[in-house]
Amino acid sequence: MKPRTPQTKCGFTLVEVTIASAVLAISILGISMLQGAVRQTDWMSQHLGRATAAAQAKIEEIQAQDPGSRASGSDTNGPYARSWTLTPGLSTGTSGLAVTVSWTNIWANAHQIGLRTILAD
Repeated sequence: MKPRTPQTKCGFTLVEVTIASAVLAISILGISMLQGAVRQTDWMSQHLGRATAAAQAKIEEIQAQDPGSRASGSDTNGPYARSWTLTPGLSTGTSGLAVTVSWTNIWANAHQIGLRTILAD
């Protein structure tokens, strides 16, 4: 007669499966939350880039104008409201220009950026 060898058990216990499932669920939840944050950041960076480009375009447009015809004003382009203000410069022959671009995101939060420069008259 052969001596009996101990039987080895194969498989996982219920506790091991439960813990593995919990770790997997928490990981998936974390990844989905991260994906939402990435989308929101991407949306915000797109709008910041477009708003900055709109402000820079207005600065360049005013710089190209004759100093005597420069004036403060505002306009709207899609979701962006752009306003600019000319002020007397700190030194003779200069003027200050401030351009502000505002918009509202899809969550109804207002945002704005501003660029300032000094123009030679």
